Amino acid sequence: MPLQVAAMTPDQAVAITRWRYEGPWSVYNGTWPPPEPADGYVAVVDPDASDIAAGFVGFACFGGQARVRGLPAEPGVLDVGFGMCPDLVGQGRGRSLLAVVLAHARETTEGTEFRVVVQSWNARSRRLVEAAGFVASGSLVVHQFGEPVAYTVLRRAR
Repeated sequence: MPLQVAAMTPDQAVAITRWRYEGPWSVYNGTWPPPEPADGYVAVVDPDASDIAAGFVGFACFGGQARVRGLPAEPGVLDVGFGMCPDLVGQGRGRSLLAVVLAHARETTEGTEFRVVVQSWNARSRRLVEAAGFVASGSLVVHQFGEPVAYTVLRRAR
């Protein structure tokens, strides 16, 4: 069975705070407090997994929760954010995760366009979203923890 979007449980939200990525991807390590499902976070799950914890593949968020600080909201544009459990990164599951996230967004939100923002050094994530039809439309530099961080902004039609 393909991946599915489900309501995020409190245990899944806390699990995200414990995720640890290797190398430069450590900038995505989860921090406290955990994301709030009431703020629009959803879980991406594998219903065929042997147990609930193993089936928690990733998460997604939309709108303001997905928008990088300094990037203004735009009418008709839905910001989309997503992440995958670090134990599953590099196993070829990113495309199916992104596909189910975008399908969920099409079914549950309004607008004419999706927008994602990827840290500019992250070629792996950029390849993933470009394979899903996103096209670079600009860049943004934001100061985070006192350091400038460059982002690439990508868009695609819903």
